[in-house]
Amino acid sequence: MHTARRYFCGACASLLLGACADVKMPSALSNLNLGGGSPKGPTLDTVGSIPPPPARDWPDIKLDLMNARADGWGLVPMPEMEAYLNGLLATIKKTAGTPNYPGSVHIISETGLNANSSAGGNIFVSIGWLQSAESEDEIFAILSHEFGHIYLNHHAIFDARTAGDTSLAIVSLAWTVTNKSPTSNTWTGVDNIAVVQTLGTRVLFPAWQRSVEEQADRFGATISLRCGYSYVDGFKAFFERVIAYEQDAKARRQKLREKQLQAGREKAGQQAVAQARTQPIAPAVGGGAAQTVNQLTSIGELREAVSQYTSARAGAQASVAETLFDARAVIDDQISAQLESLHDDHGDPAAREDNLTALVRPMLGDKLPDARTESWNAARKRGSTPLILAHYRSISDMQDLQAAGNYSQALQVATTIASGPTADHAYPVFLLSNMMTLSRSAPPDTQAQVLRRNLASRDRSWAVQTNLANRIGQKDPKQGEAFLLQQFDYFGRTSVTWPSVVSWYREHGDINRAKQLATTCWTEHPEMRAACVAASQAPAQKKSDDQAGGFSKAVGKMLDQAKGLLPK
Repeated sequence: MHTARRYFCGACASLLLGACADVKMPSALSNLNLGGGSPKGPTLDTVGSIPPPPARDWPDIKLDLMNARADGWGLVPMPEMEAYLNGLLATIKKTAGTPNYPGSVHIISETGLNANSSAGGNIFVSIGWLQSAESEDEIFAILSHEFGHIYLNHHAIFDARTAGDTSLAIVSLAWTVTNKSPTSNTWTGVDNIAVVQTLGTRVLFPAWQRSVEEQADRFGATISLRCGYSYVDGFKAFFERVIAYEQDAKARRQKLREKQLQAGREKAGQQAVAQARTQPIAPAVGGGAAQTVNQLTSIGELREAVSQYTSARAGAQASVAETLFDARAVIDDQISAQLESLHDDHGDPAAREDNLTALVRPMLGDKLPDARTESWNAARKRGSTPLILAHYRSISDMQDLQAAGNYSQALQVATTIASGPTADHAYPVFLLSNMMTLSRSAPPDTQAQVLRRNLASRDRSWAVQTNLANRIGQKDPKQGEAFLLQQFDYFGRTSVTWPSVVSWYREHGDINRAKQLATTCWTEHPEMRAACVAASQAPAQKKSDDQAGGFSKAVGKMLDQAKGLLPK
């Protein structure tokens, strides 16, 4: 019990503290707070009552879930935890008077504090929340808030798809930055923690405005209090945890970034010095970068510029190599920062807490319920759950070692992360395979075999399968193409899978096929138009630039262009 949170208790009222499953929903129109809302659904301006559920047309539930499996690193199989969470969701649905609504709770691999819902009624909770929440009250608050978006039909009222399209364009760009090239005979690995995190970013998340989030807060608080949950240890603790996490997470990211930059810069300089002993003549990198500067007119061309730029040879001099490394780091930072800004669009949590507390205070009694910690702790100890949570918690340890350049030790941790119940999980197998590459501890075929484990998972990951297809394609393009198309069909050709397929053909020289698929993509999935068009764009024509200055000037121009072209 966090007694410090209880200072705000107001006058006694017991309106909301009845048995949650027996509370009947108001049917009178006086309870429908339209407040200038949309004809597609109600808005909710108070705590204490909820409007009748609006009529709706549900999307294909199976397709909705398959989209989630294809998004980011996909879903995390945690059967015991899923059963527990879905029991809570069933209580929420019954209390809201909608026990037959479709959808269920699923776990996503993000180690941060994130949760969202889909139009199909599914709710996705990050593994970070499962590691951090201290009571069932907190988890119930998260689920009831997300179900509020579903109940109030926010996915239909508000256009939540644009964030997905923009995010996918940035994630696609991040894959280009990783040096993944069909002309290379090996996978070079991703030695940038921020970019690895970007690669697995979910792109189909709803980017709600603060007013929309507050409606879901009010709905969730109403349901939580009706079910006898603690507001102090539920919603209030939820907001306080988000506020503290955002501060800590930003500080950690910055610390990791600085640590990795220092280690990487030194490594780049050392490699350049070693190269100078065998190849004293430095290649002309300035012209190549400058030639590309004036071609940057779209996300697609930015992808090409980054690909060409990051594959440029650093030269024989350490200073040039370190300059290249620093310039590359700026591009990496822009990618991760832009994507982070898209996800940071849920309103100020402190302001949301203040507003919700003001509405809840008059409805709380003097006797506040204790936090339900026993049931929550028991759920986290059930079956394979504790080991799964421990493995994902170790990811931060692996990142610390990777940032310091201690690849062999990081590999040992990654091996543990991708073992036992998580041996076929998407994010763990990618981290292990990637660390094998960076530590040069296993041949490419062994790395690919690690990725193949994910084929046996209940929740296969599109990101892992496309990465595997590229590795196969580096040795045998036809076989790689066949594997990619098999996975394309397995995932039901859902919207989020199309840009990767378009990009495959473009990167392998079949520009016409790429453009044909891009047209089909945005015709069938208009929300993916920008991402599919960008994936189909051919490399810019190389032109001479007699007016270009030196290397530094070219790099400066390109970075300015890159910052301007990334979605804002």
